[in-house]
Amino acid sequence: MGKDQKVLFINPSRNLRKQNTNEPLWAESLAAVLERQNVYVQILDGTIKPITESKIEGFNFVGVTTTTPQYPIALSILKKIQKINSRSKNKIHTIIGGPHVTLVESISRDGWDTICVGEGEEIIGSIIKNKLQGRIIAKTIENLDKLPYPARHLVDLNQYKRDGAEDTSISIFGMRGCPYNCVYCASPLLGGKVRFRSPSNIIGEIDDVVAKYNIRNVCFYDQIFTLDRQRVIKLCQGLKKRKIKWKCQTRVDRVDSQLLRMMHKSGCQEVSFGIESAHPDVVNFMNKGMGYSTEKAKEAILMAKDAGLSIRAFFMFGFPVDSWKSVKSNLSFINETNPDIVRLSLLTPFPGTSIYSNAKKYGIELPSDMTRYQYYGPRGVSDSNLNPVIRKTKYLNEEEFQAALLVFQKGIAEWASRLDKSK
Repeated sequence: MGKDQKVLFINPSRNLRKQNTNEPLWAESLAAVLERQNVYVQILDGTIKPITESKIEGFNFVGVTTTTPQYPIALSILKKIQKINSRSKNKIHTIIGGPHVTLVESISRDGWDTICVGEGEEIIGSIIKNKLQGRIIAKTIENLDKLPYPARHLVDLNQYKRDGAEDTSISIFGMRGCPYNCVYCASPLLGGKVRFRSPSNIIGEIDDVVAKYNIRNVCFYDQIFTLDRQRVIKLCQGLKKRKIKWKCQTRVDRVDSQLLRMMHKSGCQEVSFGIESAHPDVVNFMNKGMGYSTEKAKEAILMAKDAGLSIRAFFMFGFPVDSWKSVKSNLSFINETNPDIVRLSLLTPFPGTSIYSNAKKYGIELPSDMTRYQYYGPRGVSDSNLNPVIRKTKYLNEEEFQAALLVFQKGIAEWASRLDKSK
């Protein structure tokens, strides 16, 4: 292979509250692998710039990754490429990857040349070199440290800012996989085996970013940042020396007071917790694991606050057992624990999840229209253009569901207003 092969990775836009929160790490990681093999690579981030035919033309390969909500946009990109190919002698070879591709086999009928299932870094070179076609199964990467650092020079890092932040930040994944089996998550089917990058490898990446871009803000997007306590301690020791400001997300049952204080002293400013619900019926339904409970969530938020950390709490509504009682429980929890930021989304039965597999049992009608797989719109779940999958529960008909959702949203807005006035 060489520079005669021109590869473009496209990150589709997303229907999120804020588009340019995260740099396209998947594209940067694949690009870094190909650059090692002397391949010309570019990245087009649809969350930053419009995806047009003129920006696609001239490449030999175009790769797209997609989640389920992004897939309609990925299809629109494919149609653009097919239009280009219809008038050009040099055909663009299309590659699709990502969670949706791994979980839904029906996309093999949509016209993609190559469908890459799983983690693509170790197979992407062969796909380009040999123009591999059809459904390619990539092996799970055991040693994450051997991967090159993401090719961040291919994007404008100044465009990426964490929701609510003023400064540019980079995103880092220090692990892959998750050992839990929450009903709303497809991690068990997406290479669920947990693998960690070493603290020294992560610190090396941060040093590289500081040296090249002078960016000292990091968002760790590990699903459970504190899953391995000793690893976090070693990482904190390295971060403290570098005066890095950082944020992470984790579970309420994987933290303790000492660890949270150590994290804060090393530069951690914010911890995100997936609370999802404070009602016992919903907590039992979610299957978050034996260690999770509402009391444990309250304890974790209190410990994090005492350690000097800001708290971002994620809630989810639309579980089959959600009711007016769960709305009341959630709002009571928010007012009692007083996190710094609350984010609400709608339960969405994504392919590969237990909710999806048992949709009929729960009375959920799965849509053929992929655009309905949106869990919140640009203005939140009250967006008038939003047509979600879940619109009723066992205890709430469609009218009651909408009313309960509005009460939930209003309660969060009123809490946020009081919080702002108290500052």
